[in-house]
Amino acid sequence: MSAEQDFTEGLFACFKDFKLCLCVWCIPCIPSAKQRGWLDGREPNIIDYCCCQPSPYVSRQSFRKRYGYKMDAWKDCLCACFCYPCFLGQNDLEMRKHGYSPDVVVSTSNMSAGAVKA
Repeated sequence: MSAEQDFTEGLFACFKDFKLCLCVWCIPCIPSAKQRGWLDGREPNIIDYCCCQPSPYVSRQSFRKRYGYKMDAWKDCLCACFCYPCFLGQNDLEMRKHGYSPDVVVSTSNMSAGAVKA
């Protein structure tokens, strides 16, 4: 894969997919948690969704590095700051081309009382 590859989906491409558009605009914590979980090679758990929403900027930087996309920190930062839902939707659509599925279910399997240490 060329190091000069960049996102093929535009920033406003989420408007092509009504379900995605609705999700990134109304409940962005869900696609954000799912994307981060996929990049980490795990299913997101309830804490990912509710308490610790990951940064789509950090997820995009990880995605760019993993798949050999051209690094563009400034552009990513500006887009994440000024058009967060569209940025999240663009991440979603591009990740689908690499095997990501937004249909991951919430996992509570690693939520036992002993898993959290004070």
